[in-house]
Amino acid sequence: MAEKQNREELRLASLKNNVKDKIVPKITFSLHLKLALLLGFISLAIYANTLKNDFALDDYFVIKENTFVTKGIAAIPHILSTPYHWGYRQSSNDLYRPLSLVFFALLFQFFGDAPVVYHCLNIIVFAGCTLILFFLLSRLLDNKRTAIAFVASLLFALHPIHTEVVANCKSLDELLCVVFGFSSLYMFIMYAERGKVFHLLLGSSFLFLSFLAKETAVTFIIIIPLVIFFYKNDHNKRKVSITVAAIIISLVAVFIRFRVLSFYHADLPVVDFMDNPLASNDISFESRLATEILILGYYIKLLFIPYPLVCDYSYNSIPFTHFSDPVVLISLLVYIFLIVFSIKRLLTHRGDILALGILIFLITTALFSNIFFLIGDNMAERFMFFPSVGFCLVMGLIAGKFASKQSESDAMLKNRRLWSLVVPIAMIYAVITVQRDENWKDNYTLFKADISKAPNDSRLCFFLGNEVSNMAKQEQGVSQNEMLQQAVSYFNRAIEIYPGYSTAYIELGKTYYNTGNYNMAEMNAKKALQIEPGNIDAAISLGSVYLITHQYLPGIALYRDVIARSPDNVFAHYNLAACYANKGNYAPAIAEYKKTIDLKPDFENYKSLEFLTILYNMTGKTDSAILYQRMLQAYRTK
Repeated sequence: MAEKQNREELRLASLKNNVKDKIVPKITFSLHLKLALLLGFISLAIYANTLKNDFALDDYFVIKENTFVTKGIAAIPHILSTPYHWGYRQSSNDLYRPLSLVFFALLFQFFGDAPVVYHCLNIIVFAGCTLILFFLLSRLLDNKRTAIAFVASLLFALHPIHTEVVANCKSLDELLCVVFGFSSLYMFIMYAERGKVFHLLLGSSFLFLSFLAKETAVTFIIIIPLVIFFYKNDHNKRKVSITVAAIIISLVAVFIRFRVLSFYHADLPVVDFMDNPLASNDISFESRLATEILILGYYIKLLFIPYPLVCDYSYNSIPFTHFSDPVVLISLLVYIFLIVFSIKRLLTHRGDILALGILIFLITTALFSNIFFLIGDNMAERFMFFPSVGFCLVMGLIAGKFASKQSESDAMLKNRRLWSLVVPIAMIYAVITVQRDENWKDNYTLFKADISKAPNDSRLCFFLGNEVSNMAKQEQGVSQNEMLQQAVSYFNRAIEIYPGYSTAYIELGKTYYNTGNYNMAEMNAKKALQIEPGNIDAAISLGSVYLITHQYLPGIALYRDVIARSPDNVFAHYNLAACYANKGNYAPAIAEYKKTIDLKPDFENYKSLEFLTILYNMTGKTDSAILYQRMLQAYRTK
């Protein structure tokens, strides 16, 4: 009887559990999903300290000072139909990267210019890059070598060379390009395996978004067919469909880019020397090529030993060299070996993942090599964000070989030998990354940290001098003078490294002006004009010296020349008005002050209106004086 009762209780309990399971289904996580969540957490945690950082470098012109972004959602149509920099400045040499600006406009609409929000977005997208890389590598490895995919993705998440991309909000374009590009490749692989048109359409959409993020997406035209044909060998029709779709999307994206840039006359390929010293006409072809190969070798060095990390690699941080330099020859031999080895292994070991990793690195690095065409910079750590995927994959495979010959099983995740190699590297990467995140706190912190690592970088010295000079404006007395003298020393160092640095002469002159040393201010402004006769900023700086030293006639001549070349320059009109007024030529002074208000109503309105009131009173036109007095009072009450 008791036994029968126990059986009945067990039956009822079983029924109750079945009902409970149907109502509240159990949530189970596969090993693969657990590893993905761990990678996502690590990616978020390693850059969490950037959330307290301010904006730095190019963040200002893509967010705070971008007239399109600051209009929010309303400006999205303008963003999609104009060149990249058009909301900040107009240039004949521009890019088309609207997607990141669209995201910035959306954030500005709801959160304003709070840096934490933009840093948060970068971190989230970076975590997405890590996750899609893990899923993609797992798929390429047929879900049999999860440990390899995890190690490669872990190294990618922690690698310090990525700090520029994640910590600098502007580099959202790089992050979006990679996350959408690899999402596209993943969807194309799904289509190759399952044949669902949905995957083909989704892959094509992701590829298009990748192109809208950054032109780096062009490398997927090679990578996608490479993966589909050599690593997924079934269903030839599907592979052809994928390749055709990728080519069509690429052509459409390139056509849109061409139409936008050409419409605004922003498609002239001009590379500035201070951005890329390799654009200099004073170096030989042999020296340029040798320096380019040296830089390629330096990229490999930074991938293995990510120190020192520097935000700028302008002139003369990497001096021009020749093929007599042994480091150049070593770099050349390494790349020749990688090219020959990867191609040979690909042809003899069809579907070899090691060859794929090397080829991804080579293909994406070639885009930034300056060998085939000059780009906007001679070197930048952000250029290695995409190529580092190939590097991390190769390192994951090498770590797997080191740990065990039996790399086909997920049991390898418990291999102590594997983690004895990976964990120390991961910890070193993590420490360097977290410390580097701190350097990106703001411009001053960044430049000050990097100047000791790149003391011969002319532009970095200029950046630091400019930052210190701007900070001095917030100080007073002795502290201000000390900061201005620091700025002078940095500008002088920039000029010492590169005597033809006209912009450094201009800012040095302005700094001397702020210290009251007008002789030195005049000398440096003239030096800038000697180097670059048509420089408007240098001319206006010189005119400011003429104005404050009562040299009104040369000031008038100078500003009239500036206005002849740049009719809408409000600064020139304002200072010309001041020269006329001090010279006693009141009629042209009044005309110029009015011109400043017509050109830019918010520019110096207070002073322009005040001076117009004074001048009309002095000329006996009291009605006009009263009119501008009322306008002045209205402006003051705003």
